[in-house]
Amino acid sequence: MREYLDAARRYRNCLASKLDQVAAGRFAIAEFKDQALLEFRQLTAGAGWMLWLIHGPRNDPAPISVYEEAEAKCDRLGIPRQNDGAGGSPWRSYRHFSKTLDWD
Repeated sequence: MREYLDAARRYRNCLASKLDQVAAGRFAIAEFKDQALLEFRQLTAGAGWMLWLIHGPRNDPAPISVYEEAEAKCDRLGIPRQNDGAGGSPWRSYRHFSKTLDWD
């Protein structure tokens, strides 16, 4: 758990308040290239884990280049993720919902 506390301090986010959920196996966190925290959620029926969210410092979205690199790495490892490109431009729906204009 010490690594999670260190990551929470470095990223200045809410991870420290969610360590009980990590310990209970509700989700898992991995650091990606010292630039983002990847959040994984369990799939049903013990089918493994999926990439759920990618967090930058202070829970802000990670830069798109980091986001795309992390997704590509998970794809190469066979880790499933949500299809953000379904129904149109990969970022249009998310940006409209979150009111995010630019991540860089």
